[in-house]
Parts: sequence; C-alpha cells; structure tokens
Amino acid sequence: MATELTVGVIGAVATIIAALIGIIVAVTTAVISKEQKISEFRQDWINEMRKDVASLLTTYNDCLYHVKYGALNSLIDNSISFHTDEYLKSNLFKLIQHSSSIKFRLNPESDKALIRRINNIREIIVEISTSKNEQDITNAFTKGKSDIEKLESDFHKVLKSEWERVKRGEKHFVRFRSLGEICLFAFIAVFFVVLAFVKIPELAILLS
Repeated sequence: MATELTVGVIGAVATIIAALIGIIVAVTTAVISKEQKISEFRQDWINEMRKDVASLLTTYNDCLYHVKYGALNSLIDNSISFHTDEYLKSNLFKLIQHSSSIKFRLNPESDKALIRRINNIREIIVEISTSKNEQDITNAFTKGKSDIEKLESDFHKVLKSEWERVKRGEKHFVRFRSLGEICLFAFIAVFFVVLAFVKIPELAILLS
C-alpha cells in the first residue's frame, strides 16, 4: 500500500512537473517563432538598405562628375548653364529619394553622424556648382569623392552590425532557445524517471 502511495505521489508530482515544463516549452517555442520572424524582417531590412545605399552612392558619384564638368565648362563658356540640365535634375531627385529612404531606416540617436553625413551630400554638390575657379571646383570634387568613401565605410559598419545580429539571432531568441533546450532535456529526464518508477516499483521503496 505504501509503495503504491509513494509511486502515486511521485507520479502525480512528475506529471505536474512535466506539465509545467510543457508549458514552458510551448511559450519558448512561440517566442522563438516570433524572434525568427523578426530576424526575417531584419534580413529584408538589410537587403533593402543595401539596394538604397548602392543607388545613393552611384547617383552621388554621377552627380559629382556631372556637376564638376558642368562647372568647368561654364567657366570656359558663360553661356553654358548646367543647373537646368534635366539629367542633373533627375539625379538630384534620386539623391533626395534615396537619402530619405535610408535616413528613415537609421536610428536617429545611434546613427547621428551618418545621417549628418548624408545631409551634407547636397552641400558638397552645391559647393562644386558655385565654385568660381578651377581649383575650387577640383577641391570640392575631391572632397565629394572622399565623402563617398567615408559613406561606404559607415554604411558597411551598419550593415555588418545588422548582419551579425541576424547570424547570431535576436537577443530573446538566443535566451529562449537555451531555455528551450534545458526544458527539453528536463522533460526527457522526468519522463524516464517516471517510467522507471512505474516499471520498477522497488525504486520508490528505496527512496521512501
């Protein structure tokens, strides 16, 4: 009788523990699923950001060359006005479009320096277009080319940081994955303990 009672108590306790572990596993699975979805969104963010960055830098580079040679030609012939050039207008519009798209994806606090650099693009182009001599035009153009290299480096850091988070997993994903693994092993252990007590009642006597 005592043996049956002991086995019954152990079985009941084990059942409760197993149920609790099952709940934890279910919650953990739900959280992991959510975090995986966030990682997918982050990957999409990276892909779209990469496209916008490539378009921004390409357009920026085109504008630099176009404005440089337009400004140089206007020094030679005052009748030449490149400011009304449709190609330049189109590229400037693209610059604004890509810049805005990128800035909306950046963090206003942690990415302040990068946002400020993006905002300076227009100033550099204006500086080239308003320069009054060849040396000033060349200097402003060189500044623009250097700015592109710095932007490439800054964007690379941002994209690399986000990619590392995708590879590593979201913070909660990593935590709950570890918790899920622990709960799974605990659940298996409880299952085999209960099974052992059911199959070998003498174990309950030894522990009682």
